[in-house]
This record gives sequence, C-alpha cells and structure tokens, in this order.
Amino acid sequence: FLDCVQRLPPRRPFLEDSSRVPLAPRAFLIRVLLLGRAIRLHSEPGENIGVLLPNVLATPVLFMALQYLGRIPAMLNYTAGGQALLQACRTGRLRRVYTSRKFVDAANLGPVLATLHTEVEVHFLEDLRARIGWTDKLLALLAAPWAKTLYELGVPHRNPDRPAVILFTSGSEGSPKGVALSHANLLSNFAQVRCHIDFRPTDLMFSC
Repeated sequence: FLDCVQRLPPRRPFLEDSSRVPLAPRAFLIRVLLLGRAIRLHSEPGENIGVLLPNVLATPVLFMALQYLGRIPAMLNYTAGGQALLQACRTGRLRRVYTSRKFVDAANLGPVLATLHTEVEVHFLEDLRARIGWTDKLLALLAAPWAKTLYELGVPHRNPDRPAVILFTSGSEGSPKGVALSHANLLSNFAQVRCHIDFRPTDLMFSC
C-alpha cells in the first residue's frame, strides 16, 4: 500500500464511497496515520481487533491503520445478529471492536452493540476523531513522507505467513468459524487477479 501511495499522483482521486467525496492517496495516508496514532493508545501489538463497519471510506482507512500498527483486523458481519457476533468475538479472541455511531444508528444496531458490550470494549470512530487535535494533524503531515520508514521501525518482525486479516463464516452450520488469511495469501490473490486484469492508475473499479 505504501509503495502504491508513492507511485500514484498525490492529489488524484483514489477512493470514493456513496457520499461521492473522493479521497486522494496523500489524504488517505494522512488519515491512516492519524487513526493509527489514536488506536495505538487502546491496543497491543499483534492484537486481533474487530471491525464492525459497512463498505464506506472509513473501513479501508481503519483496515490500513491497523495494518500500519501491526494489529490484525477481524472483519465482523453486522447482519449476523448479536449472539453470532459475540461468538465470532470469542472465536477471534477479540477484546476490542471499532465501529461508528452514525452507522449503528442508521442500521439499528443498538441491541447488537448491547450484546457485544457484555464481553468486549466497543470504540467509536467519532470519539477517536474528536480527540485528534492540531498537534496530531501536524505530526501526521510531517510523518507522511517517512511513512514507509516509520512502518519498518514500528513493525520490525514482519512475516508474510502471519495473519493479515480474519474473516468469519456465516455460521449457517453452527457457530461462525474464523478464517485467517496471511499477507502472502492476500498478495497471491492480488497477483492472480493481475494476471487477468492489467490494472492501471487511470482505471476505475466499482465494488458493490
């Protein structure tokens, strides 16, 4: 991802969600650094951390912030229901879950969150954003050109065979099962797709 950011024009639109407000690579990276700085205070290196969000810009920003810190995102399915999500948290050994108040209200997930609260800490992105001050923003701006070096120093023992992300089965045949994908798995998947589609910076890709 950091190599990609270095290659792309820093202000060309990079990602966009249903809000139709595009995000450029440099702005995306700065958000990753800001969010990572806030999450570092509430997590441990190598920890599995739950992500309970829809397909919006905040999700890849959070995903990459966790990667940048050497944490492992566990992608939770918000349609599964409270008990299934709680079981997924137990299976993935999750102590913390990150979500959004705006999303919880829009999707009527209050009862689901009440169930999760019995065993895990639930953190809201809006609360993290409120704690980000001008000093944090200035430090993120200064750190952006050195992001790759800082990542190598911050996560020194990187291993391509270690888990990069945890997914969960639907639980239709019992409790949800955790599926850990390694960094090598994800890069292999990327290489397989690239064999068939020659992605270029000028291409647009739509994902439901």
